[in-house]
Amino acid sequence: MLANLELAQSFNHPVYLHFNKKNTELTSFAANIVNITERQVVTKDIGSNQIRIILLNKIKKVSFVPESVITAMIDKKNA
Repeated sequence: MLANLELAQSFNHPVYLHFNKKNTELTSFAANIVNITERQVVTKDIGSNQIRIILLNKIKKVSFVPESVITAMIDKKNA
């Protein structure tokens, strides 16, 4: 998982982050990786442009966002 985050950051490629919220509800969002520390990852949400800080131990899955989805999200945001 950490390797995928570092790879996404180095290529500036968005990822889907799947993680548990405080109430253990699983949620996900698409984001660009801004920074990675030994305990957390700082991201910028593609849909809302919010900066989010997620603890690494809360992340359950990391998957890369396909180019077609990235384009659609950006087009929707700019419309």
